[in-house]
Amino acid sequence: MAQHRARKTTGSQQDALGGWVFLALILGLLLAGIPRRVKAEPNRIEVLQGEAQIKRKGEEAYLPVFQWQEINPGDELLPSEGAVVKVRCGDRERKLKRVSVGVPSGLGTICPKSDRNRDARGKERIFLDLLRGEFSYETALVEEELLLRWSAVSGAESYRVWLARGNEVVWQQVVQDTQILYQGAALEPGIRYRLVVVTEDIPPTVVYELGLKLLTPGQRVTVDKEIAAIEELEAAATARAVMLADYLMTRLGSLEPGAYLAAIDPLENLGQDTKAAVVHRLLGDIYVRLGWMAEAEVRYRQALRLGIRTRNLEEKARAQEGLAHVYAARRDLTQSQRWLEDALENYQLAGDGNRADFVGRSLARLNSLVGGS
Repeated sequence: MAQHRARKTTGSQQDALGGWVFLALILGLLLAGIPRRVKAEPNRIEVLQGEAQIKRKGEEAYLPVFQWQEINPGDELLPSEGAVVKVRCGDRERKLKRVSVGVPSGLGTICPKSDRNRDARGKERIFLDLLRGEFSYETALVEEELLLRWSAVSGAESYRVWLARGNEVVWQQVVQDTQILYQGAALEPGIRYRLVVVTEDIPPTVVYELGLKLLTPGQRVTVDKEIAAIEELEAAATARAVMLADYLMTRLGSLEPGAYLAAIDPLENLGQDTKAAVVHRLLGDIYVRLGWMAEAEVRYRQALRLGIRTRNLEEKARAQEGLAHVYAARRDLTQSQRWLEDALENYQLAGDGNRADFVGRSLARLNSLVGGS
């Protein structure tokens, strides 16, 4: 009898376990059907004629507004009499909406269809990953034609470039340049490849690695549709280039690695002399994510000069934060610390408390490393 009771108890436990496994399976299937939350594209001031002010969420003071400035939930815009202020909404329709003059307006009024969901992963941790040497340089590919690029290495005159799938090298070439058009076998969608660049004429050293993944046919249909919609909008070239970068880096980047290579050409085609600080800063952000630190520094410094010239505190702060990323990647912690301190000060002066808090936490982490070194 005792043995029989033991067998009954064991059977009950197995039934219970089986029930939990079944429930877990059903729950997993249900969750799989729920769309993953994506990060909304920024709502930006695209047209600014005359004067306007902005009060950031949680702040008390109104400060001057600048073209291409991001408008977030909880912010208030206040155009002066006679001013024309238009915001490009970050929802799927991307409409250009005029802001009423003389009364404070928030996103609920300006862009009522703006996405309320936020990236489920929380804020980016790129700075801390760069500090730890753990940041993965990778990009999604929208097109099969692939121009491979990397930063020049002092003393190197040629490079051996190869593309690997797992441990298998599928293509390699020696070049006397810092770029080459990939002409190997067609890449398979959804498969991760790895670009590796090694110095050829000085002691062989791996100088660059980048993960690559071609979007699946279904993903490419969606992305091509979004790109076409942006290109068809009645907007200036700068506006379209910024919108493309916002989509490819932000909304798409919430589900896949951002399509950073695809975002480059529209911004670079605006030229080095463009007076829009946001263009140089966005290119700096892209270059950092691709591991092109020398190129990123050039663009961030140009954005910083333009921010200083126009007294745009937010763009100054973003450029300084970007330079902190560059120096963190180079393991120059003292310079990184200096740039983060400058960024923190300018975010505070610009009334951007959320970004100031985020940078402050990064700075605290960096200070602990510098102090312990």
